[in-house]
Amino acid sequence: MRALLLAGLLFHSVALAGETRRYALVIGANEGNLADGPLYFAERDAERVADVLTRAGGVYEENAVLLRAPAAARVEQAIHRLGSRIAADRASGAVDEALVFFYYSGHGDATSLHLGQSQLMLGKLTDSLDTMGADLRVVVVDACRSGELTRIKGAKPAAPFEFTIDEDLMSQGTAIITSSSSGEDAQESDNLEGGVFTHHFVAGLLGAADVSGDGEVTLTEAYHYGSTQTIRTTSSAPFVQHPTYRFDLAGTQDLVLTRIASDRAGVLTLAKAGDYVVLGRRGDVLTEVSVGDAGQIALPAGSYTVRYRGVSEVREAELQLRAGTSATLDASDMTALPAGLVVRKGLATERRAFAVTTGAGVSAAIVPDMTPGVAATLGVRVDTPAATLLPRLRYAHHLHRNSDLTLRQHALGIDVGAYRLFDLGPTALGPGLRVGVDGVMQTFQTRGKAPNRQAFVPRTGPALRFEVAPARRWLLGLEGGVDLGLVPMQQKLSTQVAPHVALDLSLYR
Repeated sequence: MRALLLAGLLFHSVALAGETRRYALVIGANEGNLADGPLYFAERDAERVADVLTRAGGVYEENAVLLRAPAAARVEQAIHRLGSRIAADRASGAVDEALVFFYYSGHGDATSLHLGQSQLMLGKLTDSLDTMGADLRVVVVDACRSGELTRIKGAKPAAPFEFTIDEDLMSQGTAIITSSSSGEDAQESDNLEGGVFTHHFVAGLLGAADVSGDGEVTLTEAYHYGSTQTIRTTSSAPFVQHPTYRFDLAGTQDLVLTRIASDRAGVLTLAKAGDYVVLGRRGDVLTEVSVGDAGQIALPAGSYTVRYRGVSEVREAELQLRAGTSATLDASDMTALPAGLVVRKGLATERRAFAVTTGAGVSAAIVPDMTPGVAATLGVRVDTPAATLLPRLRYAHHLHRNSDLTLRQHALGIDVGAYRLFDLGPTALGPGLRVGVDGVMQTFQTRGKAPNRQAFVPRTGPALRFEVAPARRWLLGLEGGVDLGLVPMQQKLSTQVAPHVALDLSLYR
């Protein structure tokens, strides 16, 4: 679960005489009307938000309602039942103030939420929320459109989603946050596995938005962080998404949404400014945060991988966090990932990594009846997300002796290898193909006359590489393969096979 802690959700910043009870209605709908494209993460986002609220947000399970792909009538019934529960709690004297968190992720247009083949009119929704008996309401709506990072999240371009509220509020206050402005598409991301705005908004509630450093995240801080990060994330997409807000909170100070400290969670302090990704045990993205000089996030007890992305490097650390404890990570506590791995996995902003490489090995001669000889290479290495390229100069020397002569063969050529590597921690393994051409010279020592011979020999063949990175900038590789060469022999071309094995060392810039 990526959005795992809204600790102390919906606390009012003003001390209250009696109990404040929190209620939640959380809705996710991947399917909209027939004209809507499918969503992939709306229901998952809703499940995460509901889980957070009941785990650590102070919402009792009996006061939390999670609806997956409901019809409009079911949403109306849920609002009515939640209102009845609030009224009953007030009548019993158990509640002095009620706060309701309403969250929706799915399709919508200018007038309604699209819930399968039914529609919930926005005017009716806001009226229902106003009259359910809550003193304070926080409404978060992630709906509209998307593209390829990103898929369409909303309805028809002719009728853009715009969430509105009546001017005359019937109770103390309502805060409304939408993931995009009127006429824009709300985006969901395959990398984040969720709605872009929801992902960042929840990361803010986890502590990334706590710019004051007081351990509390207010409504204003959460919105500002979610908005800033959403604009930043979508700035490289075909269109930029601009979240909007409206806060009608008469007589209140800034609303505290979360408190980072919790006896049901651990607190992680990130001591170095930069961008961080927190991964779960299965490698799924739990949250992605940006921090200033330092920052804190709250996480449920568990095992995590924390990844830091700086301007010129990416670092990782394994972390075990226990409830009620705190941990601090600095860059010095994290292991720098190999430069090639960083590029191949798309973890850095750069799309290429360059290195100088040199190597030596043993190679059979393409010319028959020669003993195996030594080979040396010098070249460069280019890692990209799609492939690793190794263009190199190659020299090989072979020797053949018998009772009548000594034959020395020198081969100097160009060698280009292309490899598809698969990373396994600090190691990588993958197949490749080498293509090259050698200028071959043979010299003879004999009692008779034997002039030197020269020829160009084209060659190609499969290869297999294994690599290990002892440090971020260093890489040690082991390669084996077979070259198939076209050798001129007795005025005709002959195909010859030459296996080879070599070690090489690369230094990234």
